[in-house]
Amino acid sequence: MDTKKARTALDGKPNKISTEQIEKDLATKGQAFVYLDRDNQAKDVKKICDFFSQKGYNVHQHEIHYGLDDTDYLYEMHIISPTFVP
Repeated sequence: MDTKKARTALDGKPNKISTEQIEKDLATKGQAFVYLDRDNQAKDVKKICDFFSQKGYNVHQHEIHYGLDDTDYLYEMHIISPTFVP
């Protein structure tokens, strides 16, 4: 499943990231912070959260507003492996 990562510049285009890439990051680090672009639909972000929850990961998802405009937001997901020990 592919989704759009958050933009690094206001006028930039979002890059794509797949659930497989996130899983590789989780396998090496035990946790992952993923920032997703506002162009993603809320139901798609929810699907990704459900995907990792069903695999046994703890998932925390937030909508972060960084400006006064209604379109100035992004999604943050913190995915933690159940065996992660800091």
